[in-house]
Amino acid sequence: MNDNVKVVRVNEPTTAPRSKDPRQGHQERKDPKPAHRDRVVIDTRAWSRGVADPGLDLTNPEVQLKCVQELRDVPDSSAAWIPVLRSHLQQKIAGYKYQDVLKTRWTPQGFVDLDDVLALLCDCQLACFYCRAPTSVLYKEVRDPRQWTLERINNDLGHVRGNVQIACLTCNLRRRTLYHERYILTKQMVKVNKLA
Repeated sequence: MNDNVKVVRVNEPTTAPRSKDPRQGHQERKDPKPAHRDRVVIDTRAWSRGVADPGLDLTNPEVQLKCVQELRDVPDSSAAWIPVLRSHLQQKIAGYKYQDVLKTRWTPQGFVDLDDVLALLCDCQLACFYCRAPTSVLYKEVRDPRQWTLERINNDLGHVRGNVQIACLTCNLRRRTLYHERYILTKQMVKVNKLA
């Protein structure tokens, strides 16, 4: 045998071979969808390093409201969870700024900042502007329907002071461009059953 021969292994192709039957179209082997991944907000490395208080249930809306109020009232608090909550809120605000920049709606004057968002969250008591259901400040899933969002009342303007309210993701996505007062009526309408 020749010692100069190298054996090279080639990875198998990701597509199935084409069928010789012309009636069957080119069919590729599809890889299975990747498993749904949660966006980890509460269980970050900071939390695993002991930041989270074992007695603090951050999935509870009342506890989340107290945390938001403390962040607003005592921003220099020594509570270990403050930097994580502040970072999460600032990341979300940066996302809204990016949205406005892409749609050429961003203006530096009047754009909401962390203090504005904290005030809105506290004023509404973490309740959705439309359905009045409690919203979550900290959540795991990226598309959690109960997560808080900044809803623009006038969709022609950006996320500026006076044009935003706190809404759950479900209401924010369902309203789209419907006039906000009409959407409030549909969400807060109460069905009355008469007893005969």
